[in-house]
Amino acid sequence: MSPTLLLACFLLPGGDPLPGADPVLWRTPSSVEAPSSAEDPFPAEDPPVASVPGQTQAPGDPLVPDTVLTPPWGPRTVVTRAPGAPVMALRLHIPLRERSWEGGFGEILMRMGVERARGVADQVGARVEGVRTGAGIAYTVTGPPADFDHLVWVLRRAMAEPDPGEFASARRRVLSDLERAQETPGGVLAQRLRSRMAPEIPPPAGRVGTLEATGFQDLLATWHRTHRRDQTQLVLVGPVATEAILAALLELGLPAPEEEPSEVEAPRDSPSDEPTPDPEVLRHWYGEAYPASSVDDPRSLVAGILLSQQLRERPGRYEASVEVWEVGDRAVVAVAGAAFPQQSAEVRSRIQELRREVAENLSNDQVEGAIRQLHREILMEARTPGGLANVLGRRMEGTGEPESAVRYLDRLTSVDRDGMATYLEELVQASPVTGEVHP
Repeated sequence: MSPTLLLACFLLPGGDPLPGADPVLWRTPSSVEAPSSAEDPFPAEDPPVASVPGQTQAPGDPLVPDTVLTPPWGPRTVVTRAPGAPVMALRLHIPLRERSWEGGFGEILMRMGVERARGVADQVGARVEGVRTGAGIAYTVTGPPADFDHLVWVLRRAMAEPDPGEFASARRRVLSDLERAQETPGGVLAQRLRSRMAPEIPPPAGRVGTLEATGFQDLLATWHRTHRRDQTQLVLVGPVATEAILAALLELGLPAPEEEPSEVEAPRDSPSDEPTPDPEVLRHWYGEAYPASSVDDPRSLVAGILLSQQLRERPGRYEASVEVWEVGDRAVVAVAGAAFPQQSAEVRSRIQELRREVAENLSNDQVEGAIRQLHREILMEARTPGGLANVLGRRMEGTGEPESAVRYLDRLTSVDRDGMATYLEELVQASPVTGEVHP
């Protein structure tokens, strides 16, 4: 989770999401009172495709697709031609909502897909990356337009049927990341807040007990259920003819079954004997998380920026940071801090009062500045083919609408002080989930 932006994953500078946590929509930048080291509270560019547009719906706006292809066999494909760009990009999204006993399956499938695809991408100097979003798995590949057929082959390899050897290796890596997260107090705190906020939704990286009990046939059944061509969405940024695109789509993923399979019951209960984390703790850790809104509401990210700025303007004898997570289809604002035992009451009080401080001191300048910051980051990412594909694809994941990115920016620029005041008051009135890790 993904740094993150327009759909399930938009992240301002500050590092990768904590292993085992949900995709991060926003986090305190590392230059703003963000702790370094393992006790973090939540522990080469492509050539430009276009200059930063001045208005979101100006003629030639790269956020508005040139073509939308909807072949009956799938996937639905959004095309932005980007004439003259020396690099093109394809982003394939595979919807995946895990059942309780499938937590971590998407992460394993994504890692296997990336490993297979990289071997093919390296042959032409292409770049491939995978990310586990709140709505599924996304693969992005970038390379020369002349190698379009090869780039499609890279995506085919990413979606290919897994084998037992790949599964064993990928599961070991995911388990290792989970165990490493449980060795840090920040990782333990984030996992506690997340599980208390949405116990019914398995964490994207899974749970140790669940993954240890997972067999290859379980994973293979999930792959068959999810990696269907007609369920996927493709964003293409590059000068490729429509006929070539349609021919390529026939090769991606599994065809739709003649009959929809019946819903399979969970073959077992999720293991309840999760290992108890035992991190080395020198400071007292305290955190709160608040259910904010739909991930399509940009006010959650604006609120994250405002809360982070308030922490910076009134520093204390502690370290604290803010993240906005994507949990299912909801945005969740999380605030965490760490202090030595003598200042533990100070950090707890500050976090508990932070929402009210921001709401009571909210100004037009603060709101407008936060909106400009978020707007600028979105448009800057969209300047490269790979970035533009990710911006368009993330937004489409939630709505399925080709112009979701433009509409999101419209909603963002229409936010004003009154709207943010109402939103923050709702946060103040919300009952937070809390978590602590003691020395």
